[in-house]
Amino acid sequence: MMPVIEGEVETTRQIWIYTLIVVPFSLLLVYPLGTLGLVYTVFAVVLGWVFLSKAWQVQQNPFDQDLARSLFKYSILYMMLLCTGMVIDTLPLTHRILALVY
Repeated sequence: MMPVIEGEVETTRQIWIYTLIVVPFSLLLVYPLGTLGLVYTVFAVVLGWVFLSKAWQVQQNPFDQDLARSLFKYSILYMMLLCTGMVIDTLPLTHRILALVY
């Protein structure tokens, strides 16, 4: 609804700002909270990097609907894969494998 009321340029600016907030906040579970470990960190960094790059592309091309649709789909995938990373990171098997590697 926002593009209809505010326009595409303002909407893409808001998308960029909120993406800049969401990605670093996803890393709070690693540091300073220390709740999750290496596996989640890798998931969060890689997924966050892709999310930021897609949001930047949309910011640069505010009238490209295909790009915006791609970002929307990725945002759903991002959340699902981030949660998957949380689950994998907390599995006892993951802890045993990482203990062997370290």
